[in-house]
Amino acid sequence: MTSHLFEAVGVRKAFGPTLALAGADLRLRPGEIHALVGENGAGKSTLSKVACGVHARDGGSFLLDGEPFEPGGLTAAAARGVGLVFQESMICTTLSVGENIVLDRLRSFRRAGLLDRRRLRREAAVHLSAVGADFDVDADWSDLSLGQRKMVELARAVSRSPRLLFVDEATAVLDANGRDVVLAALRRLREQGVSVCYVSHHLDEVFALTDRITVMRDGAAVATLDTASATRPRLEELMVGREIAGSMFPERIPATDRPVVLRAESVALATRLHEASFEVRSGEVLGIAGLAGCGGSELLKAIAGELPLRTGSLHLDGSPYAPKTHRQAMRAGIAYLPGDRDGEGLLGGASVRENIGLTNLPGSLRPVRTAAERRTATAFVESLRIKTSSVDQAVDALSGGNRQKVVLAKLLALHPRLLLLDNPTRGVDVGARVHIYRAVSEAVANGMAVVLLSEDLPEVLGLSDRLLVLRAGSATTTFASTTDLSERQVLAHML
Repeated sequence: MTSHLFEAVGVRKAFGPTLALAGADLRLRPGEIHALVGENGAGKSTLSKVACGVHARDGGSFLLDGEPFEPGGLTAAAARGVGLVFQESMICTTLSVGENIVLDRLRSFRRAGLLDRRRLRREAAVHLSAVGADFDVDADWSDLSLGQRKMVELARAVSRSPRLLFVDEATAVLDANGRDVVLAALRRLREQGVSVCYVSHHLDEVFALTDRITVMRDGAAVATLDTASATRPRLEELMVGREIAGSMFPERIPATDRPVVLRAESVALATRLHEASFEVRSGEVLGIAGLAGCGGSELLKAIAGELPLRTGSLHLDGSPYAPKTHRQAMRAGIAYLPGDRDGEGLLGGASVRENIGLTNLPGSLRPVRTAAERRTATAFVESLRIKTSSVDQAVDALSGGNRQKVVLAKLLALHPRLLLLDNPTRGVDVGARVHIYRAVSEAVANGMAVVLLSEDLPEVLGLSDRLLVLRAGSATTTFASTTDLSERQVLAHML
């Protein structure tokens, strides 16, 4: 009798010319949380989706309890006790929390054509409780945090009584509080005997949560380790196929006596941001640190022309600056990378080339020149190491980290005076981070000014020349240099 609940043996999957899985192996034990890690495009999400029947495999085999497992779709997989929580939100905002939890079984709650809401609410509440959620099944969607919305998706998966649950990047867009809520729910499922295969780029989560770790690279598993004996340097080396020597942050040369590009004087917004004053110079990175809800994202949106100021003023190159639209900000030489990569940064269904050239579409800054667009896209694919079969591949087919690189390439192609970055490496693996950091540092070395908002303190300290700390919607401290500045010192001003 096998000691494994689930086994994937030599699984292969191709999407056109792109080989996503090249003979992948995975073995999961009963009642464990097993991490699946690797660089963007390594095959983690594809393996999860193939295992749950979202995609048909091209080769290899699956075993469940030692018997052949042939998932013909999500419903068939669920019938055998195998479920999937997608990275992308699968919530229907026109339905209630309870209706979302039992979405695939809504018909069973109808009697004489009417929905038995009392029975639906009662059952949905049981499933919410099973993942440790403490909000009501009739809660308004607008009142739910991103973490709570992810809990609804977990509760939906639990409603099908899974024995094995694949969880794909559940915390990728969550703040620290949201991550804690989701991780607690996964621990609760393990206590109930559910096996969890957890896909994540957050190695701190992996070490805190999991029992074992499988590392994938180029569509195959290269190693499986016990979490207790694994180390971060070893995982990073396995993920990228080489040792990452020294710091991943490029050496910075502080900008001195350079012109001020943007000055903010006592700016405030209608919500969250109450007061902030700062300046950013040509050839420097101004970092912004703060807890979730500190007002940093709203501040970047205001500079980018997406939110109006309530009070205060902005000056660009010494002249008053008050953009009313995002396009006005772009015309002024300001580019903005949003926190919601897929929802705000990309044109779904379009190619890599079209997305990188998106700001040059008719009606924007310049007319389209297809040959020039192709040359630009090809150059960025090479410099940022965007993993794609060609610049004509649909951007939707890329992994999350590679999609983020496309968004960054689109902005850098504008050669802006000021680049606004809202958590530019959220959901991005260590190898892709290095490429993004290098691209940003090269742009700064050429005179670009950058404002960087990040929840990752090592990142904001490693990339920034100066640091602005936000607490409860106000700028509390500005550090003139990040040299020798510790995370502990910054946290003391954030809390």
